[in-house]
Amino acid sequence: MQTKYSTGVSCFLILVFWPAFVGAQNYSHIKTGGFDYDYNLALNSSTEAEWLATHHDMVIGLQDYATSKLAESVYNNMKTANPDVKFLTYIPFNTVLPAMSTWMENWCDVNGRIKEDLYYHYYFDTDVRLRNNQIVNYKGYGGGTASTLAQSRVPSVWHSGLYPNINPTSQTFRDAYQAMALEFMTVDVNEGKFTDGIFLDTFDGTVDDYFNLHLENTIEMRTLELIDSTTARNRAQNDLIDARDELEYYLSIQTSRESRVIPNAAEADYVFGSRASLYANRYTSSYNEMGIEYLVSSVYTSTLRIPRLKQLYDSMVNGILYFNNSQTNYNTRFGFTGSDDDLTEEEWLGFNQYILAIHYLVNHPNGYFSFHRGSAGYYGGEAGSMRTTHWRNNIEYDIGNPVVRQGVDSWGQSNTNRFFVFADGELQYQVLGREYQNALALAKFGNVGGWANIGANPLIHQLGGNYQRLQIDNTLGPVISEITLGFGEGAILIKADNQSNATAPLSPVNLSVR
Repeated sequence: MQTKYSTGVSCFLILVFWPAFVGAQNYSHIKTGGFDYDYNLALNSSTEAEWLATHHDMVIGLQDYATSKLAESVYNNMKTANPDVKFLTYIPFNTVLPAMSTWMENWCDVNGRIKEDLYYHYYFDTDVRLRNNQIVNYKGYGGGTASTLAQSRVPSVWHSGLYPNINPTSQTFRDAYQAMALEFMTVDVNEGKFTDGIFLDTFDGTVDDYFNLHLENTIEMRTLELIDSTTARNRAQNDLIDARDELEYYLSIQTSRESRVIPNAAEADYVFGSRASLYANRYTSSYNEMGIEYLVSSVYTSTLRIPRLKQLYDSMVNGILYFNNSQTNYNTRFGFTGSDDDLTEEEWLGFNQYILAIHYLVNHPNGYFSFHRGSAGYYGGEAGSMRTTHWRNNIEYDIGNPVVRQGVDSWGQSNTNRFFVFADGELQYQVLGREYQNALALAKFGNVGGWANIGANPLIHQLGGNYQRLQIDNTLGPVISEITLGFGEGAILIKADNQSNATAPLSPVNLSVR
């Protein structure tokens, strides 16, 4: 092999830190977005494309699966409807899918590079745990049973291990990936039409601790004399970050415009917890944007989520841009059809408003918020419309901006516009609230989470004023001064008489990360 390796540090001295995307937004009280993968729907229906552009400020996807590019007709329709809509091209940064492999290998042929330098390769036969928890043995070349170098490619843990993993340590891979990303985000190079950047999915898959790829067994790491698991993984992690930084710099230069490259960390616990060394701890020295695909779902309804919400909000205050997606996981209120775990209509409304209320709790100009009904399988839409799966009507109701309130917030600070503890059941539950000009957003967290516990242990909570609950069709319910909420339920309460300063106890001090 004649692999040319990266030095392990960025090849440019000045990292470009872009400000948050600028431009008007569809709704003045929150920035919106979505995983909008249904290319054919937007291509075949200008009405659907226009609807999407006037509801989502940031659109991820909409690429033709055959070309991996956004059709110019879709781009034009959406830009006509909303000149400020932002597009991010979706590309995996872990799995080398067949179309990507073909593209980059052809690039190697044209540019006199070695194809196998795109991939890591095992030297020894190595057992790998895949995402489905199946353990598969992969052949090694030189010290194992592979008869060719190609047979020893390190797999992606996704897609049942059928496709190879990326090799961010190789400059050949970095150069080829940059060229491919530029091609995929180009709409019309002659007219200077490009998407606004790249959404890098499964960003940490190459260095995932649980699905350990044993990079210390690779030819590439052994060549660098990195023969133990920790040092090999640390090197690959640094190379991932450098490759991302180089990619953003390259795309910005080539397109002569701001280009964002947003890694998808998937989970807030990864960002601020188990993989903080790849994410949150690197913000001051590297990138300043991030995707959290599962901010809220039926899993995250317990008080364990609260410290992560505080960390997310603080990170946005400190200048980090986040794309935050939440989802119901189940397509309807019937999670397990015919079982006792199905939600009532009231619980379904409460759970949907729990998700939206959390978006309002952490709402910040450096955040985009996406709300999907169902799970990842519904990112592409269903039944010929994105309006049922990619949107909640309640988002359209103008609740105004967050307002400063008297009392202590969840950080222990007085007179802020941040979220606060509205009601505290000691170790049983907490209700968090945030006051807006026109509304009070409430979300109730229980001491246990999960779909089966949504609506559990309902209690009446005094509101300290008169409100009307926002209904699922954006009408207002009757005037109320109290509300019943169970675990994993929330409410968007519209001020009935323009009162403010909702009463609430002082925030407890025991909200450290657990």
